[in-house]
Amino acid sequence: MSTRSAAELGAANHQSFFAARAEVSGGIVRHEHGGTVVVTPQGEAMVLFPTVPVEAAAEFVDEQLALFGRHRPLSEIGVWSLDAAGIPALGAALAEHGFDWGWRPNWMVLDVTRLVVDHPRPSGLVVAEANDHWWRYEARLDGATVGRAILHLCEVDGKPVGGLYDMEVDDDQRRRGIGTALAVAVGERARDLGCRSVVLNATGPGEPVYRRAGFAKLGEQGQTWWLPGDRFDQRVG
Repeated sequence: MSTRSAAELGAANHQSFFAARAEVSGGIVRHEHGGTVVVTPQGEAMVLFPTVPVEAAAEFVDEQLALFGRHRPLSEIGVWSLDAAGIPALGAALAEHGFDWGWRPNWMVLDVTRLVVDHPRPSGLVVAEANDHWWRYEARLDGATVGRAILHLCEVDGKPVGGLYDMEVDDDQRRRGIGTALAVAVGERARDLGCRSVVLNATGPGEPVYRRAGFAKLGEQGQTWWLPGDRFDQRVG
């Protein structure tokens, strides 16, 4: 049985998801210091959850930025960390290169045995499921797509773990139970595929949606940093 925390399971699933997305699109994936570095052809660059010794933080950042510099133009560079001991040194090294301190990951986790499936929903709502590189969900109402979500599975310590990504509901269809219906569909499929848990990184407005489906809030753990692509271009010339 895994001894990792739910946030660590979330970090592992995030690494797997963004690596898979980069690979599918023909991008670059590297694994360093226990983390994952990705660059997509669409200009997305990320460093996901490395554990970097304090004394190596500046060198590590220089190496990643050299890689990203060879793949410009980029829309944005993001760095995520769950390494509490290393966050100050990594943050300082990133700030030297113009990164902004960003939001902290707001983790939530679903124990699939506690999935709550009975919720009000609009009459005629259909949640359609498709499986290509991951499980995709579309909420359809009166023939129109009004919401979307993705379930990504990975193995952590030999056990499947689900991750919920890219949840969105059209602005004019919110607060009708559509987001909760999507979260339930994701939870049911993850349960059927043998997952014990589903993890996600929630926005503030999204938290109540996930709670209704049975997700529990873990709180903010970790840190992100962000550098817009145009600012990166200005710094590297």
